Amino acid sequence: MKLKTAFLAFLLPVAVFGQAANDYRSAQSGNWNSLATWERFDRATWVTPAPFMPASPGGVVTIRTGHTVTFNFDLNVDQLVVEAAGTLTIPAGRTMTLLNGLGTDLVSNGSVDVYGTLRSGNGAVDGPTYTTTPSTITFMNGGIYKLSSDAGQVPMAMWNSGSTADFVGPSNSAAAPSGLNQSFHHVTWEFTGRGSKVLNGALSTINGDFTIKTISETSLTLFSSAGGSHLTIGGNLVLASTLAAGSIVTPGAGTGGFAHIEVAGSLLHASGIFDLTNATGASGTVSRLSVGGTYQMTGGTLTVTGTGPAKIVLNGSSPQILSAVGTMTNLQKIGLHVHNAICITLNTNFAVADTLELTNGAITTGTNILTLGSS
Repeated sequence: MKLKTAFLAFLLPVAVFGQAANDYRSAQSGNWNSLATWERFDRATWVTPAPFMPASPGGVVTIRTGHTVTFNFDLNVDQLVVEAAGTLTIPAGRTMTLLNGLGTDLVSNGSVDVYGTLRSGNGAVDGPTYTTTPSTITFMNGGIYKLSSDAGQVPMAMWNSGSTADFVGPSNSAAAPSGLNQSFHHVTWEFTGRGSKVLNGALSTINGDFTIKTISETSLTLFSSAGGSHLTIGGNLVLASTLAAGSIVTPGAGTGGFAHIEVAGSLLHASGIFDLTNATGASGTVSRLSVGGTYQMTGGTLTVTGTGPAKIVLNGSSPQILSAVGTMTNLQKIGLHVHNAICITLNTNFAVADTLELTNGAITTGTNILTLGSS
């Protein structure tokens, strides 16, 4: 009898491990304030529908895989978990306030789609200011933060490897989202509309891929004309605009230094206009694009529309391939600098009308032609 009691006492904690009284989880897709959307743990079992909608203070709130929960009722939330393939949607006109409570206040393995407002503590995350004690937010591998408003503010968060900040709002003004001055993993830019965005150098660190796929007549200016700036991309730079004639990507101009886009991976230019503009042409200023992997241009346009020079630097630590079959204009303003101790291989014909600098390694042309000068 004593042995049986001890055995049952050992099993009981295992049966309830991971849940605590007043924890909530989604039972199906639906609105946040619908009791049928939720089930609540009552210390022994999950009760469906829940007697109340989840709010803070309370337990852990989990949006489960395959469920989409629409936040249609403004209130405070804490300890929110979005599982992989789960979705939290905050509609326009609605505000979710994440309180800085126990543990991590938001952990997302799925998607957080913000059309309205996501606030941190008593200050705004997608809004004008940060609170001095912001909530703790973590986007895990596969987690997506989707900003679907024109400007807004991105939450200060831990962006783990494999997470994505996705900018999909309409581009109706030049105002860029705030909160870009942090280290992201993947960033996807796909604003729609006829406006343009000027980031003024606020976006400086992307540890993964930067994919630009604007789908209408928008332009994205990474830096401003007031001074030099630097964008570091740890993965690939992917230019994949679906409207080749309308989407212009430009690093801007610098009168106080040079604008530098540094890509550790490959540059994959399929469509859209990539304008390496340096508007002033002042002495000592240049727009520079450094690529550590393959430079592959299969479509679109590479150009310099400003008066100043630009330079493409191939500086990888392993063999690199240079391939360009799209449109290249104003070549007299674009130089090529090769600094690769192994070699650069041409996969297509390539023309350098400005300066060719070869400081390390070799260029292998094979049957392709490297043209120097305007001829």
